[in-house]
Amino acid sequence: MVRGQMQITRCKLQHGHELQPGASQYMVNYRSIDDPTIDKIVNNDRAGIFITKNYRSLQVENGGYENITFNQRDLRNVVNLERRKTRFTGDAIALEEYFKKQHNLNNNFYSEIQRDCEGRYKMQFAPFVGVNHHGSSIVFASALISHEDADTFEWVLNQWLIYPEEFDEAWDCTLEKFDLRDNNWLKETYALKER
Repeated sequence: MVRGQMQITRCKLQHGHELQPGASQYMVNYRSIDDPTIDKIVNNDRAGIFITKNYRSLQVENGGYENITFNQRDLRNVVNLERRKTRFTGDAIALEEYFKKQHNLNNNFYSEIQRDCEGRYKMQFAPFVGVNHHGSSIVFASALISHEDADTFEWVLNQWLIYPEEFDEAWDCTLEKFDLRDNNWLKETYALKER
């Protein structure tokens, strides 16, 4: 180092071994797995065939490892990704069933789920938070959203616009049922909601 900078002191232009351009297929930029092979890998995994055997089978099918454009780690990544998707989809279905049960127990519980065009759930948690009259944070509502874009937020907000109509109906029924139409505190509280 000279004055905090690196300095080249020696350069050896010889390479230690023969260059092998044919080996470039093993570099990450050139590796890939086609869709039919992915389907086969996933089906074999579901059948309990280990990744090592999966890979050996593909080597034999393709006439040797030199004719394959991926390595065993790539196969493992594909299998792990598919397992995560399957596990998450199962969790999402369970969550949807839980929401339905909650609504059956309490009509004020509202949920609406929209899947993407392939029926998958890819969700991020989006809380909508406000501040109450004590200065404390409160969650008004929350959503599990698939995309953070205008269309998704528009859909979420439209769902919440439906809910106030249901709230108003339930409010009226409660006032009627318990003869509370003349209760000043309830009138003031309802007026605050309108602000």
